[in-house]
Order: sequence, then structure tokens, then C-alpha cells
Amino acid sequence: YGADGVDYARLAEKKIKLFTEVGFDKLPMCMAKTHLSLSHEAL
Repeated sequence: YGADGVDYARLAEKKIKLFTEVGFDKLPMCMAKTHLSLSHEAL
């Protein structure tokens, strides 16, 4: 949403590296502002 950058904790950096190495970076992603934004009926 237009951020200039992100600061991650050391543990988060390690997990991001691991997830990337096993191919999770190739999976589709769904972003929503809140859990209530997810619906099968778009308004």
C-alpha cells in the first residue's frame, strides 16, 4: 500500500529466507484490510 520499506525482526528474516528457499514465494497471495474484507460476493 505504498510503503517505502519494511523492518523485520531477526526471526522473521530467517523465516522469510526459509519460506523462499522451499518455494513459498511462488504461491499466490491474498491481501485484505481485515478478515471481514474476504467474501465470495464482491460488493
